[in-house]
Amino acid sequence: MQVIERDIVRNVEIIDLSLRAVVDNLRAPETGEASPKARQMILFDRAASARDLGVMLVLDGNGDSSLVITQNQYAAGVAARSDVITAQTQLQTTEALSIAVELSRATLTTNK
Repeated sequence: MQVIERDIVRNVEIIDLSLRAVVDNLRAPETGEASPKARQMILFDRAASARDLGVMLVLDGNGDSSLVITQNQYAAGVAARSDVITAQTQLQTTEALSIAVELSRATLTTNK
């Protein structure tokens, strides 16, 4: 159990560091001025593209930016059309999972 726990903790830490790097780099004024391909390299390091990690999306408060970013990358020739479809699917899946988590929390709170 300890080995599994350590592995999970390590994976979460790696993902957390990657997400923090994305946020930090988004705040840098140079990122917005970079070409779409350079912006992709700045925002998403190699840890963010690790096997089985899935798709990492950047969302605004409405959940819209990731799709805009992906579509812009598609238009610039950086991302494939399949990436746009993957982003749409991931966004819908994330929204559904978020609702499921909230329902589970409400159920657990009610059952206490």
